[in-house]
Amino acid sequence: MIEKAAILDAIRQASISFGLNRFEVETTQRDLLAWLAQQQDAVRLYWEDDKCTERVAGLGTAHDYRVELGDTWLDQMKLIEKQVRLYPTMRYFGGISFSNAYDCQSPSDQLWEQFGGLRFVLPRFELGIKNERYYFAYNVLCQANETCENVIDTFSQLIDQLNWEVKSPSSLSMSVVGRQDCPEQSKWEEVLAQVQQDFDQNRYEKVVLARRSTFELSETVDPFLLLRGLKKSHSHTFNFGFQFEKGLAFVGTSPEYLFQTKERQIRSVAVAGTTLQTQQSALLENEKNRKEQRYVYDMIAAVLAQFCQNLNHTHDPFILRYYNVSHLCHLLEGNLKEDVSVSDVLMALHPTPAVGGVEKESALAAIQAYEPFQRGWYSGLVGVVGHESSCFAVAIRSLLVNKNYCHAFSGAGILKESRSDLEWDELELKIQNVKDYFHI
Repeated sequence: MIEKAAILDAIRQASISFGLNRFEVETTQRDLLAWLAQQQDAVRLYWEDDKCTERVAGLGTAHDYRVELGDTWLDQMKLIEKQVRLYPTMRYFGGISFSNAYDCQSPSDQLWEQFGGLRFVLPRFELGIKNERYYFAYNVLCQANETCENVIDTFSQLIDQLNWEVKSPSSLSMSVVGRQDCPEQSKWEEVLAQVQQDFDQNRYEKVVLARRSTFELSETVDPFLLLRGLKKSHSHTFNFGFQFEKGLAFVGTSPEYLFQTKERQIRSVAVAGTTLQTQQSALLENEKNRKEQRYVYDMIAAVLAQFCQNLNHTHDPFILRYYNVSHLCHLLEGNLKEDVSVSDVLMALHPTPAVGGVEKESALAAIQAYEPFQRGWYSGLVGVVGHESSCFAVAIRSLLVNKNYCHAFSGAGILKESRSDLEWDELELKIQNVKDYFHI
């Protein structure tokens, strides 16, 4: 095995130090998701940026940070930032729930327990590609008295458990045998009628309400093979998958990122408003869509103006395409001030009106009152934290895969002028890729 021999050589030549150590070697091209699907480790993850310049398949846990639902995540995020400054070659992959303060009060849902309010993992093994270079890496947390021989023995035992014979995945053989929407359409219409009363009382100006559509499959599906199939239909999306226990994973193909940083540069997008791609010419002319997107842009621009020098943005919204739909989008770019951290920006921006609403606290209270399920990581953030760069995608167009059940999430921005039937149709449009994948 080429990777084993190369890593062993790297360990022997290195000076083992107390704390985190990374051993990385070049390797040959592989189908990362197919490789990941064949591994038996309980912890598996995948991350791919929107330009496909970086793809990472991770296995196991060398080190992690975790916050339970209901606890604040800001302190842990600051610790992650400090950690990657101490260890510049290390990167943590993970996510943050939609709104920790509200998730903990929502209906109980044990499916999200392993994800928590925040969870970021430094994988034990990474197989990836960056800048057209394939690599394999072993990350390990060494104790003060750790010897080279100890590290070699542990590594040898762990790598021998991996499956390196990547087989071409077979075509989809399973079928959908049942579907249940939460809420159902009749309940959705009742909720939107209540929301209209809230608008009349000026409780908020916009609220994003979500639906969970549960598809029962004829057999268990591997979440990373499912992700592999879904992402084939998309370009310029953030493709992600996180599994922290066997049989349960959160995967998605998001067209939207909250922000990306590279050194002190920051880039963000304000995305909202939805229509079929065949009708996208009318998107810019639709007042409801423009108003919905403007709320998102105004909030992000106001926050970044506090944290940035030389903030620039596109003057008019442009069209962002995703599978069968199009969205309105503004791009914002700037340079972070020296005393501003990634954690500061996260805390100020998340959640934006694209997934929450306006006014923020009143909209979140409405979501808590009206949604009959816990969002968990859906419409939260997923991404990677590193020393030189970080990226956080908005966890939409996503599924929670639980053995032979796929919970597909979708949301719609509700304004006073919204119609319940059209918003329901929008929810359906946003899971069309899932329906097409399962041929339903």
